Amino acid sequence: MMAIQWVHDNIAPFGGNPNNITLFGESAGAVSVALHLLSPLSRNVFAQAIMESGSATAPWAIISREESLLRGLRLAEAVNCPHDRDDLPSVIDCLRRKDPKDLVNNEWGTL
Repeated sequence: MMAIQWVHDNIAPFGGNPNNITLFGESAGAVSVALHLLSPLSRNVFAQAIMESGSATAPWAIISREESLLRGLRLAEAVNCPHDRDDLPSVIDCLRRKDPKDLVNNEWGTL
């Protein structure tokens, strides 16, 4: 939301029209665009939206907090980080220090 608001507030000096901003998203990005269409916080900061291959109603678009936590813990375990839900600060600290390539390479196994 902050990025869209920044564009809206600052596009004119770049030759853009703050009343003619288009959001575009593909796959998960389309879900984000759809959620902006639904959110009252996003009103009046963009004029059009393009969504490609994604929707906020897709079964994979939104998961529960619990499922999100479980996926994060499975990823932590896959990259040899602590994965105790009672010590999330240690889990997060370890994940932050991991090579991003290791996280990407192990992400699909957590689904």
